[in-house]
Amino acid sequence: MRLLALLLFIVAASGSVNANDGDIFDGFGTDAEYPGMGFYPNTFPEGDLDFAVVTLPAANGKLYLIANMDTGPGQRLSIYRLEANGLADQDFGSGGLRTYQLPCADSTATDAVIDSQSRLWVSFRGCADFTVYRFTAAGDLDTSLLGSGVLTIPFDLGGDNDDDAFRLLLDAQGGIIIAGRAANDPSSSLAVAHFTVDGLPQPGFGTDGKATLPLAEPFTSIDRVHRMNDGRLVVTGMFSPNPVESTQIVVRLQANGAADAGFGNTAPGISTANFADLLMVIASVDTYDSLLLDDGSILQFGDAPYGEAWGGSDFVLIKWQADGLLDSGIGADGFRAYGLDFAGSMAPSAQNDDHARRIARQDNGKIVLAGYSRAGDELAGVSLLRLNPDLEPDPSFGTTGKVRHLMPIASSGDHYANPRALLLQAERILVTADVRALPGSLMQGVLALQNSGLLFADSFE
Repeated sequence: MRLLALLLFIVAASGSVNANDGDIFDGFGTDAEYPGMGFYPNTFPEGDLDFAVVTLPAANGKLYLIANMDTGPGQRLSIYRLEANGLADQDFGSGGLRTYQLPCADSTATDAVIDSQSRLWVSFRGCADFTVYRFTAAGDLDTSLLGSGVLTIPFDLGGDNDDDAFRLLLDAQGGIIIAGRAANDPSSSLAVAHFTVDGLPQPGFGTDGKATLPLAEPFTSIDRVHRMNDGRLVVTGMFSPNPVESTQIVVRLQANGAADAGFGNTAPGISTANFADLLMVIASVDTYDSLLLDDGSILQFGDAPYGEAWGGSDFVLIKWQADGLLDSGIGADGFRAYGLDFAGSMAPSAQNDDHARRIARQDNGKIVLAGYSRAGDELAGVSLLRLNPDLEPDPSFGTTGKVRHLMPIASSGDHYANPRALLLQAERILVTADVRALPGSLMQGVLALQNSGLLFADSFE
């Protein structure tokens, strides 16, 4: 049995009177050892690699942190429940933690959502079929779903018939929308399932609640699935056959799952772009998240070595119009770069390395971009850039719209935090990251930052 290193923090007693947006949120998971650091690290088995998936709001201001946890013999799904102050909820599981066997030997959790009854839906890839678990608020498999709490959906289009679920979205009635890919010899197709809250096929969607769309360049990764007010669906992601090549992909489907012919630049319902070719940069533009705007346009958020030599990259936004064409209003070829340059504009590019991860919109229309950035210390710190609705940096946030915070718990001093989830709540921004604690190990941590005047994240989706 391996030694468990318990890293729990006690709420700081002091409070900041003149906190500014982007400052550490006082009173969230800190103690005298790390005063004012504003983050919570989970109970951590020494030597493990834990990878956060998403953080979700629970009842009474509490939080669920869903992750893939290395427990020694292999990975397990983990669910932490935290108090509003970031400390473990002792009324949930053991010390706030419950873990579960994965549905398949090589599977991993990919996404999670919480419904109006505080039930958690969690998707997995690595199984033969789309697989989703549903849990009660107490963390038990919800047997009111098909008697088992497990929803499996086969597509079986060909090849090895392996189907991977990547992203989840709830519909207005509490049903579940699952976006992923289905094997289809010799490649794969976009696969979307829409099932009711009872786990039955949504009437009128595709065939038996399933819709597929073959793509010339199939999704390697899916960033997000969005639902428009009229029921149409937007799926974003990229095709990346190797580390230096990628194509951005956006697909729009009608409410019944058919391709939306009113959208697309390469085929009905399909838009693609290879920005390495368009911008003549030396490596690929990689996207990780997206945002659907009120007018039907789409922002894809990523990073690229745009304006940097090898060793550095910038945040980038790609904007697609509601018809699927690139929006040159954001910049040439529908692309705009944001170099955060925390080390200064004259520093080596490796010290101004910005990596994108998550995007979210506030109720006032401002947009928050989260990732990690290096600076003169060459350490990977959580970085955020807040934009006004016109996509210009918001000077009321941090310094010229940007902030960077270390999560300094690495025993070696080589601090590293890789954000996986971004949650906007009233008065604060929560960033969940994979954090280095010991050499060769990662744990989950939640960082809280001040954000005055925010009521909720996004009034549209």
